[in-house]
Amino acid sequence: MGRRPAAEHPPPNTSYPPRPRTLAVGYDEESQTLFARFRGRRTGPEQYDDGVGYEHFDVSPQEWQRFRDNWTPGQYINHILNGKPYTPATW
Repeated sequence: MGRRPAAEHPPPNTSYPPRPRTLAVGYDEESQTLFARFRGRRTGPEQYDDGVGYEHFDVSPQEWQRFRDNWTPGQYINHILNGKPYTPATW
């Protein structure tokens, strides 16, 4: 827990490209941990605070790939990843 992603990736696909909810994702294959950072509150026109991050544990490389390929990553998180152990990120 509390580890930074080994590699941070650009935001995944989104169902609403002008305003994606997921800002950044990462995956550490060694610990099988998926990291996701979400958009925070609006601070001005098209400006947002950094949002909260989460670490999802026991995510296989295949699940990571399905997450990356999914058109709506939020639904994948809600239906699949939230059934696994997770915690707010400490980074």
